[in-house]
Amino acid sequence: MNSSFSPNSKDELEADEHIRHGHWALAVDALARIENPNVRVLNKHGCLLRERLHDTQAALECHQQALAQATDRGRAETFIFLGIVHQDSKEYAEAIKCYSQALQWFEKEPNKDPAMIARCLVGLGNAHWARRELNEALACAERALVLREHAVQPRNDFDIAACLGNMGNILHDQGDYARALTCARRAAEIISKCAPHGDPRIGAALNNLGAMYQACGDYVRARDYFQRALKVLPDGDHPHRKSTLNNIARLNEIENNARK
Repeated sequence: MNSSFSPNSKDELEADEHIRHGHWALAVDALARIENPNVRVLNKHGCLLRERLHDTQAALECHQQALAQATDRGRAETFIFLGIVHQDSKEYAEAIKCYSQALQWFEKEPNKDPAMIARCLVGLGNAHWARRELNEALACAERALVLREHAVQPRNDFDIAACLGNMGNILHDQGDYARALTCARRAAEIISKCAPHGDPRIGAALNNLGAMYQACGDYVRARDYFQRALKVLPDGDHPHRKSTLNNIARLNEIENNARK
């Protein structure tokens, strides 16, 4: 067997060390040096390119190479990575195809893995939501939530909160503001309990909850949650902070127009 297929190959170990220290470009360079990389290495390489270097085209090529040699579970997992790349590229129809193929494999597996099934459903739901296929998106999000709350072990509260956030956004877009608010409130409660103080995810959840109160016409609570979000979000150009400030600006505009 070629040494590059070993999980402990020198270059892969070097890449893992660079990853631990956040040296993304060096990690990518180390993985690129591996001759005849296996499916795991190709997918790791692709994920780094997409997540850290934002090179979706190179990531797509890595995952496509992995798919060409992958079998069984490795093939299903590769379809998930391909779905994520297509979704990032706003190629939502292709993303849905990839997630669906992965879901089909995991649902047929004798010893079903609820975590992987939920992961496929989340990807599918997000792609359907982006295409404004709200009924399909909600069905996927609801199924994923049930799995993450009752079947996935060990329980991951952050994943549960993410599902609730997705459901809230879909319900909001369907005009069901009351249920959307319930989801956003639950998500914020979970994140506030689990995340360390100052974690931007707390600010994002509070901001989202404020937006749901604003949609329901409760501007006092909306402003309160926007202000609470700002207190825990880092200064500067953090995207969650920008979103919160934009929400406050819209709220100011709504209230100013109401006074005229």
